[in-house]
Amino acid sequence: MATTPAFELKGTVSTLTVLRLRCTDLERIGAELGKKVTQLPHFFLQAPVVVDVSALEQDESDALDLAALAALLREHKLVPVAASGLGESRHADAAAAGLGLLKGALPSERKRKPAAAPPAAPAAEAEAVEATSAVE
Repeated sequence: MATTPAFELKGTVSTLTVLRLRCTDLERIGAELGKKVTQLPHFFLQAPVVVDVSALEQDESDALDLAALAALLREHKLVPVAASGLGESRHADAAAAGLGLLKGALPSERKRKPAAAPPAAPAAEAEAVEATSAVE
């Protein structure tokens, strides 16, 4: 007698709200988050949230109280589900705060660099290209 499995475990791509921290001041974060949630309460109600610390300096990220931040998000009816951009030394803290880990899933602002402009072609080389184009 064949039985069907009790569940399927699949990877999927879903929309998540990302809280990209630019400071670690929980009072300030709470005040600004409260204003944002008040603007669109149904949009944020029970929304899964990823906490992204990649824009913070390493010492700021290391000092962040993840459990208090997760509690703050819950106070605003958000559901903290994961953290991104944490150093390996903070993984246990994230787990203790009830957060999963997203590794390499979000672009890191700290690592982004503006695209470099291509070097300008020397005038003689540019003229040669134009002359060749005109002959063809």
